Amino acid sequence: MTSDREIDPEPCLHCGTKTIQRVSGHPYCSMDCLNSRRREQSQRTYRCPYPECGWSTSYYPESALSKKEAYDAIDTHRNDHAESRASTRPVE
Repeated sequence: MTSDREIDPEPCLHCGTKTIQRVSGHPYCSMDCLNSRRREQSQRTYRCPYPECGWSTSYYPESALSKKEAYDAIDTHRNDHAESRASTRPVE
């Protein structure tokens, strides 16, 4: 006998679609959503340390290409901040 809780549709943890399917007790509507969620969880995110800046980039730590692209983006963003600070400094 199943409980009502097991058959009540709940939103997929990845896309929000109501589903009665479960993986380890968690609602997922398809393997695509489950795999996407796993990829998201394995990502690392770098956020700009400046509080007024909302910039961030994500990468997969096990992928050398992904890390290189993220580190290049981080360097470019850091240089953008440095140029911005240099242009706003008063000239003495």
